[in-house]
Amino acid sequence: MARVIKYTKAFKKQFKKRRQDPKWRSIFKSSLPQEFDDQKRSPWKYIIQCLIEDKTIPDYFYPHALEGVTMEKQETTRKKKRFDMKRSFRRISAVIATMAFTTGLAACGSSQSTAPSANKATSSVTAPQGWKKFTSKDLGYSVYFPGVPEKDTYKDPTGAYARYSTVNDKDHINYAVSVTKFTRKQVEDSKGFTDAQKRKVLTNVARLLQIDKYSFTTVDGHMAISYTGHDSEDSSVIMRREVVYSSAGLYGLESFGTSSSEYKQFVDTFRLSEDTQK
Repeated sequence: MARVIKYTKAFKKQFKKRRQDPKWRSIFKSSLPQEFDDQKRSPWKYIIQCLIEDKTIPDYFYPHALEGVTMEKQETTRKKKRFDMKRSFRRISAVIATMAFTTGLAACGSSQSTAPSANKATSSVTAPQGWKKFTSKDLGYSVYFPGVPEKDTYKDPTGAYARYSTVNDKDHINYAVSVTKFTRKQVEDSKGFTDAQKRKVLTNVARLLQIDKYSFTTVDGHMAISYTGHDSEDSSVIMRREVVYSSAGLYGLESFGTSSSEYKQFVDTFRLSEDTQK
């Protein structure tokens, strides 16, 4: 099925104005240089195709302010959309934790005769210079952040989600730890999970998140999956993520716009508390 882009009423109104504005004629009528686009499409058609195909928009293009809309208002709207997106993701995360867990339990059966392998011993923490240790007793972990993390939470009947994150000098999130806790019954059931059952839970997490390419790894001696993607607001920003399995829940370690080595340093400082591992 062909993908299409649907326009909102507000966009259609602005679009009509721009189409009639001589200053915007080159956007809709002119052709891009052949060395840039061998199809010689207009900038408008080129950008639309990028959006349809989920391609990164080249730096050759730049945003245009809308008439009657100040940059401050645009930024406020952007932050509101970002907050709404976070709320939506939290709700999905809570559902995913429950679905992934129950599906894994059903697929592997309730038999737990094979004892799970012991977690690998963890080495001492070596954090980047200037980073500070952060400990969440409620969520059962510690990690080093490059600054003071902020917390955002959300609860609904399906479960709970909590995240601590720091931002860079552009006020964009650079490092974060998100936690989706299991229910009390799930915690009790999961304590006897075999490695096969843990892998099934994490496999279902990847499937429900529609992640095709991922690999199994360990974080602090605990089974995890690792994958990369792109930030939903800026496709040029690489997102790196590990989802760590614990009998208490799923722990997501994330970075945005950092190098793989910087992200590895962040992940290597992550520790689950002893109470979480019991």
